[in-house]
This record gives sequence, C-alpha cells and structure tokens, in this order.
Amino acid sequence: MTSRKKIKARVIAREQKDTLKAQRLADKVDRVVYEIINEFFNYEYTSDNTSLLLLKTLPSRLQTQAVKEILKESGDLINDKLDYIKSDFGALSATGATIISQADRIISQAVIEANIAEIEAIIGNYTQDIIRQALLANISGKKIDYPKIHNDAKDSFVNKVYSNTINTADGFERGLGIKKASDLNLKYFIYEGGLIQTSRPFCVARAGKIFTVEQLKSWDNGQKLPVIPYLGGWNCRHHINWISDELAQELSKDISMKGF
Repeated sequence: MTSRKKIKARVIAREQKDTLKAQRLADKVDRVVYEIINEFFNYEYTSDNTSLLLLKTLPSRLQTQAVKEILKESGDLINDKLDYIKSDFGALSATGATIISQADRIISQAVIEANIAEIEAIIGNYTQDIIRQALLANISGKKIDYPKIHNDAKDSFVNKVYSNTINTADGFERGLGIKKASDLNLKYFIYEGGLIQTSRPFCVARAGKIFTVEQLKSWDNGQKLPVIPYLGGWNCRHHINWISDELAQELSKDISMKGF
C-alpha cells in the first residue's frame, strides 16, 4: 500500500471509530433520559395539583450518577484524539520530543468538561419542553403521552448530542494539531476525508489535495464559522493530515497543490 493510500485508510478507520463512539454515547444518553422521565410519568405523575408540583423535580431527577457516568464517556473521544496526535506527530518528529504535554492534557480535560456541560444543557432544554407539554396537557384536560412525545423528538435530541460531541472532538484535534505542526515546523497537509451527497462546495474543492498552513489560515468557508476549528462548517468530518516536506513533494506528483 502506498503512503497516500495508508494515510487515507488511517483517516477513514479513525473517522468510523469516532462516529460509532459518538453515536453510541448519544443513544445511551437518550435511553437513560427516556427511562427516567417515562418512569416518572408512569408511577408518580397523575395530573393533579400535587403532581404538577412534582414536574419541577424533573431536571434534578436527571442529575443521577447513571447520567453522569454516561456523560464521562464523552471524554473517551478526546483521549482518542490525543492518541492520534501523539502517533501522527511522533512519526513526524525527528528529535523524538514529547508530543503531548501536561498543558495539552489540562486543556483536553477542560474541553471534556465543556462538552459535558453542553450536553447537560441539551438535556435541560429537552426536559423543560416536556414540562411545558405536560402543563399544556393538564390545562386541556388530556393525559400526556410521553412515549409519543419522546418518539417525535428522539431524532432531534440524539442528533444534538451526537453533533455536539463529534464537533467538539474534531475541533479539538484540529486546533491542537495546528499547534503541534507549528512546533515541528510542518508546512503541508492533506485536506483528507471522503465526499458525500451533502458535502459543501468548500470541501469538494479541497478534498484530497495538498495545502500549506498559510493557505489554511486564509480560508473562509462561507458558513460564518472559523475554518479552525470547523473546517467546512458545522458537522464537517474532514481532517487536516499534516505531512513532511519530503512527503508533500513526493505526493504532489499525484495530488494537486491548489492555490486556494
């Protein structure tokens, strides 16, 4: 397998692994939230005035150890990203210098905590919407059908948790990668990743091509989001694959070096 094919295969394998891990996390969050709220409506809520007061307790009921343990799993993706960076830049370092510093680990922990807080906010917004619907059902004299409400909102809820998790992890990897590239004086990278039907024109024009860090810093993705850390925009799954000057020259025979 050529160097080019190895690079692409590695990126695809990592992307598939990251996607699966983020999706599993989102599904687990959805399942535990559903179980807690459904149990409340099945066994405690009766639509009388006393039960209406119990609605206020729903947010605190979701602050359980089970939820907290699941949210901690979001850190697995960030730790995987540290391993990717350590492996990739370790191979590019001529001195064998330490790639991941203590400062990097402190930053990674802050990113994990921020992502957990964002998922908690998603859960909080979802819960408040359930409370509003329960109150409206009570006012109209109807019984709340939580399983139906959950089923209608499931895809949106799961997607928000998934997207937040994967965008945070990818953004962290891109940002830290640029810092490591600068430390090692790396100038070239491949805008790596496949294309799908909904790929943005920005990504279509760049996928699989070699660029310089100066070009990267000058780009505008047209999404009103910074290229670093979002590249083509929210939910962009493309990667910045840093390569040596020597490999850039070797691959440039087969890969376009565009002047974007």
